[in-house]
Amino acid sequence: MGPVEFIKSCFIIACVMLSFVIFIKVSFALVDWLVERIREATLKLKIKRLLMEYLESERESLGNRKDLEEHEDEV
Repeated sequence: MGPVEFIKSCFIIACVMLSFVIFIKVSFALVDWLVERIREATLKLKIKRLLMEYLESERESLGNRKDLEEHEDEV
């Protein structure tokens, strides 16, 4: 194995290692992006659920007030 072949094989190994490192970095970036999207979607659903529960309780309290007013009007 001459010096030229040794340099070529070292260059090939370096390129393979560099491409592997780039692949790992891109994979971690993609996973981070996906986790962030999942967190946002989960937070949006949680907020939506809480708002729906709040609106439902407000409707119930409004209904109770109307019933109370109607009952007071009858008395």
